[in-house]
Amino acid sequence: MNLKCKHKYIIKSPKGRGFIFIDDKIQREKIENTIREMNLNSYLGYNLLSPYSNEIIKNIKKENRKYIDNYMSNDYHGNGIMWIFSGYPHDESPSYLTEISFTSNNYNIFGFKPGDNIINLIELLKKQKFRKIANRADNSTETIYKKNDLYIILYHDDETIIKIIVRVRTFYLGNNLY
Repeated sequence: MNLKCKHKYIIKSPKGRGFIFIDDKIQREKIENTIREMNLNSYLGYNLLSPYSNEIIKNIKKENRKYIDNYMSNDYHGNGIMWIFSGYPHDESPSYLTEISFTSNNYNIFGFKPGDNIINLIELLKKQKFRKIANRADNSTETIYKKNDLYIILYHDDETIIKIIVRVRTFYLGNNLY
């Protein structure tokens, strides 16, 4: 059977048993290229989609980061940043850095950090072909941009970035982007 899909896993449960996963490798390459471009032009402590390795764990422990033992991910936080390692694109094992959330101006995405002007970052994201998909809060203080299953979530007031979340879509139920 030849099914076309856009990097979505088609999950079927015939008679309530089992799953069928279909991976669109071409779309996943587009996502990974988008992430690579972001990683090259940003400083987030560790690159998004870094493997959850003994070396990273050792470095994080040296930095005295706090560990949160979640059911479907390994989360580390401290000093205005949180790194979440979970399965990409599957949830079979916590193995890749899939989300980075930061309020510290020691980190940046495309050169922008908390405290910078929100309008300039929005203009840059549009030039990078990210598209706005939502304003979540009633007073529009949370704006979500997307490009190839890479999400950038901005918390801001009228002029200033307060918090940035960078997230690659994964396909487990704990991630709210399913």
